[in-house]
This record gives sequence, C-alpha cells and structure tokens, in this order.
Amino acid sequence: MKRKLKTILIAFGTILWSASSVWAQDVNMSRYITLKVKKGTNIKLDLWADAAGTTIKIVSGSNEQTVKVDSAWTHSRNYVAEAGTMTIYGNVLRFNCCDNNANVTELNASHNAQLQGLFCSNNTITSIDVSKNPELLWLYCHENSLATLDVSHNTKLKGLRCYKNTLTSLNVSHNEQLTELDCSENKISSLDVRKNTLLTKLFCLKNAITTLDVSKNTQLTILDCGKNNLTSLDVSKNTGLEELYCFGNSIATLDFSRNASLKSVSCYNNKFTAKVLDDIYCSLPDRKGGEETGIINPVLNASSPDNSIVLATNGKNATARNWQIQYYEDDTDVTGFTGTHQCVGGTGIDETKDLPAFSIYPNPVKDILNITTDKPVHSIIHIYNTYGTEVAHATDATSIDVSQLPAGVYMVRADGKVTRIIKE
Repeated sequence: MKRKLKTILIAFGTILWSASSVWAQDVNMSRYITLKVKKGTNIKLDLWADAAGTTIKIVSGSNEQTVKVDSAWTHSRNYVAEAGTMTIYGNVLRFNCCDNNANVTELNASHNAQLQGLFCSNNTITSIDVSKNPELLWLYCHENSLATLDVSHNTKLKGLRCYKNTLTSLNVSHNEQLTELDCSENKISSLDVRKNTLLTKLFCLKNAITTLDVSKNTQLTILDCGKNNLTSLDVSKNTGLEELYCFGNSIATLDFSRNASLKSVSCYNNKFTAKVLDDIYCSLPDRKGGEETGIINPVLNASSPDNSIVLATNGKNATARNWQIQYYEDDTDVTGFTGTHQCVGGTGIDETKDLPAFSIYPNPVKDILNITTDKPVHSIIHIYNTYGTEVAHATDATSIDVSQLPAGVYMVRADGKVTRIIKE
C-alpha cells in the first residue's frame, strides 16, 4: 500500500512538474517583431524581456528556436535565417538587431505595442514601422537606408538616433520628451525643435538646414550643427551650453555673453571678419579661477584662406579669459596675432561719461532701465557687473528689465558708449 501511494505521489509530482514546465514554455504569439532578412545567413539578435525567465520563439521558415530571456540583454546570438523573413515572438521589451549589414532590410514592430527600446543600426533597412509603439523610449536606427521616418506616434521617445540615412525631412514636434536627437548626415533642409524643450544634446551636422531656432531648448549642453547652410545662430537662451560645433556654415557673427558654462567652440569656416572674431573673443565666458581651460577653433589649419583674418585679431582677449585659440585640424595653438582690439568689460570696464546723445534713466533703477540716443539703437545693450561679467542684455531695444539683478553698481554699454548705473 505504501509503495503504491509513493508511486502515485511521484507520478502526480511528475505531472505537476511537466505542467509547470509547459506553462513556463508558453510564448505570447500575439506579440512579435518581423524582420526582412537574407535567406541562408546568420542574424545577430540581442533580446531583453519584460520579466525574468520569459520564453521567446524565433521563427524563420522551418527553423524554430526557443530561448529563455531575462529582464537584461542576452548578448548577441546568431539565429539561422531559413527564409526571407524572421519573426521574433514573445514579450520582448527591448530589441537589438544592430550590425547585420545587408542581411536585414526591413523591420516591423507594429505587433509589439509594449516595446520600449528598438536598436537596429548598421543595417540596410529601407523601412521601419513604429506607429504602433506608443511606449517606445529609444529608437536607434542610424546607418541604414531610410528615406522616411515617422515618429509622430512615439510621444514618450527620449532618445532618437537616425544619422547616416537619406532622410529629407524629420518631424519631431510630437516628441516633447526627447532629451537626445542625432539626425546628422542626412538631407534635411528644415528642422523644428521648438517643441523639444527637454533636449540636452542636439546633433544635426552635415545636412542642408538653413535656419535653426534653439531659443526654446534651454537645457542644451551640446549643440552640433556644423556643415549646414546657416547664416545666423542665436545661443543666448542656451545658458547651460558647454559645447558648440557650428563650423562650415555662413554665420556672420556669434555672441557668447550669456553662455557662462561654455568650454568648447568649433566655429571655423564661417563668414567672420577680424572685428567679428574680436567681438566673439570678448564675449567668451571668463574661465579663470582654476576652471578647465576653454578651447575655441576659429580656423581649420594654418593653410586655410581665413587664417589671415584670425591672425589679425587680438588673441589676448581670449587667453585673458583662460581660453586657448587652436587650429581645429591638429589642436595646435594659433600664434602670431597682430590685432590690438580691447574688450569693453572682461577684467575691467572703461567708463565713458554720459553724453548728450546718450542717456539712461532712471538712475538709480529698480525695474525697467530706459536708454535714449539721438538715433535708434541698433545694437545689443549690455549690462556688466563690477567684475566685467555680462549679467543681462537686450537686442535692438530701448529698454531692459533689470528687476532680477541684485542691488549694486553696474556698467551699461549701448551704441558704443558705457556708463555707470546703480541698481536698487
């Protein structure tokens, strides 16, 4: 009797184990990602599931492979393509098919609505459908053959890398959660990032962009817009900007007086005169006091046609602020400056007494400072503290709000004239 009971218990346990094993092997066949692949090749995949111990099935023709996936990357594994398509069934949360080159040409993730990360760079993909992926946070589809990309339905997207494709346009107005965007090396002529107020990094170099408004991108720390068709660039609202790459455009002037965190500027191959460069040097933030030396590259190399323009400037205005002026190509210091331009502000502000043609009122001032001249003001109004650091400015204005400034003595520069004010 005891032996029979033991046999029954063992059998029952075996049944339970078998059942649980089957249940553990269940695959969510309604959730899947489909690839168009080259038959007869090995396809590298890296998978990340919703939960630990998730069963995923990879099907291509008659070849079916079942793998266990945890809530972490499996690391790249090869899966045999026995047909022109490969379908990955199951609760995949993040999907990586990078670096398959010509072996992956299309991707459709529309049947995996819970997908959060899609990484498919360095393939020859001509089409991606992510319209049914509202939870998508990261889309890295760079180095493919994409002519179009629709991310209008991916409103939670934080990171988008689509560089080195053939895109002629990109609409990111619906992606207000974006913190990083890299759309470099495409054929984009217009880029509107005014809705992307959380951007910290923007890379859009080597396109055909004619205008770029970054006034709403106040969180930017890195901006790379080199080799476009820009004629102007205003970074006055990007007060946290640390790195700027705007080389190879047709920009006529730059003003860094509001960029106190700036530490690297590559602005060679633009339309600067020696006078403009002198003004740029004078607008650089003061990095003295033990801070890391800033680097500015106003010229590509010593053989560049504009090297003479750079040498005609007064480089001491930059070095006095702890900035190195270097050739971009070999990171060597530019030497041999002949310019004598002196900055107004910086280590000291030369005061010009009030002239009849230039008046400021009220003085002392509490809120709004008014400026009158015998002609319209066509320049930037600068306000400096006693250390020579610019604390406020306004463009083409006859008044400026100083209500946020601490009480004290300041210098105001407008129309080339400088005078002292007292802020109450």
